[in-house]
Amino acid sequence: MEQTVTTPTRTTTYISNIFFTNNKTLVNKCEVLPGIGDHDAVFIESSMRPTKVKKPPGLCLQKADFSSFNTELDDYFESFRDTTH
Repeated sequence: MEQTVTTPTRTTTYISNIFFTNNKTLVNKCEVLPGIGDHDAVFIESSMRPTKVKKPPGLCLQKADFSSFNTELDDYFESFRDTTH
């Protein structure tokens, strides 16, 4: 759960209004508006459906050439071992 209201809602520095969400993408707008007395009002605008967050592409292991990778790694290991002894 994540607290959405981050601005003080009292004339002091207290946040007395809370709005928790388990999906931050549902909250479109969160504003603190003048209220009655020393207590401000919180206006929340939210969506009913979450927006889809596109993930960055990951590794595609199906297309990897492990044979060439192993050969180059073996060659590197051989040259590394020769230089350390």
